[in-house]
Amino acid sequence: MSSSSIYGIRKDYTGEEILEYKNSWCFSPIIWSVLPDKYIHDYIQTPFGFKKGIIGMDGNDVWTRTNKIINKCDNTPDRVCWEMSNQQIFHTSDKQIISNSIMQFLKQNDTYDVSEEDNIPVLKREHIIERFTEIANDILSIDENEFPYFVFKNTTVDDGVERWFKKYNKKSDEYVSCAMSENTDSFYAEFVFFKDGKIDKFVSNKDYQFES
Repeated sequence: MSSSSIYGIRKDYTGEEILEYKNSWCFSPIIWSVLPDKYIHDYIQTPFGFKKGIIGMDGNDVWTRTNKIINKCDNTPDRVCWEMSNQQIFHTSDKQIISNSIMQFLKQNDTYDVSEEDNIPVLKREHIIERFTEIANDILSIDENEFPYFVFKNTTVDDGVERWFKKYNKKSDEYVSCAMSENTDSFYAEFVFFKDGKIDKFVSNKDYQFES
């Protein structure tokens, strides 16, 4: 079974996995099912008895439509959880806002994505509540001095985050460890900035001013 994790990013922009969660289906995929149901409910309904989803044949379109609406909305818990599930980079100094947002996400969205089998919304299931709460509490425990930044990695199925900290060495013909600041040739994520308790802007890894 795949797992998810939190990667801490040091002041020198090297990173390491600092927290791991078994069963990666208990966080990001939940966000991906709840938010489309909330914001584009009519669009994801089909006459065939199932819903379109981010994980599936219509995934890109569902993601694009959801992303467009969420980026324009003023709902901080939804926006924070959405960006976490998209593996964006957060400043650990904002960890209280992020932790609070995860817990608020649970409460304000517990009527969406209702199961046809037992009529229970996904965010009212005990094991899902436990996972969101665990992640919210763990984020508060991250040492800001050791890890000024962090990112939530969705699954071990791919190495999308690990590649931020590796670089190909032509001489040795292998990938070697490196800092994020050495991997700015291509886009892979954005740094999230808050202002007055709300998401204010994003800066891509290609444009971010890495401090030496």
